[in-house]
Amino acid sequence: MKTARLAVLCCGVLALFVAAPAGAVTYDFEDLVYDTTYVVGNTFTTNGQLFELDQFQWGNLVWTSGGHAYVDNELLAGGSGLDLELNNINLKTSFSGPVSSLGLVFGEYGGNLNIAINGDFLNFSQLSDINGLTIGGCAIAVTNGFGNDQGTFLATGSIGTFKLGGQELWIDDIRTGDVVVPEPAGLGLLGLAMLVVRKKRT
Repeated sequence: MKTARLAVLCCGVLALFVAAPAGAVTYDFEDLVYDTTYVVGNTFTTNGQLFELDQFQWGNLVWTSGGHAYVDNELLAGGSGLDLELNNINLKTSFSGPVSSLGLVFGEYGGNLNIAINGDFLNFSQLSDINGLTIGGCAIAVTNGFGNDQGTFLATGSIGTFKLGGQELWIDDIRTGDVVVPEPAGLGLLGLAMLVVRKKRT
């Protein structure tokens, strides 16, 4: 398992050399504090952008305030360095002016998900379900997202507000502007293996 972790870490380092195109801004959580937990109502700023943690809606349409977001370095989103675990919680942000696209890498390992773009809210089972849809006037493209794997998400259009959350969802490398989203640095099976052996938190 140490070998698997090393392989994913090396791939993550290589991902750092994939340059964002001109005009793109990346929010990669590297300026957050490792091992920090956020709950509903908390906020944080990364790379100058304010994010807020919000209530999550389960698959049975019941809203919960009991979730958390956790800053870790397990690379389960397929990025590098620090990523953000979303557990029964939504992460939301508003931009000072509309951005033309928003992309990110993710690791999806169980439970339902929420998304809202420009106030258009959707509760769904897995990220592959929304591939090809239009949400909040934005075209959605998802690679993988079949559960228990890593993939990429891209919304293209005029985006003023964005919200995303899950039950066992890891995200990293949120990019806005002229976005080209790289493939996740880690392999889905390695990410799943790391999830199985990760130390449980209460």
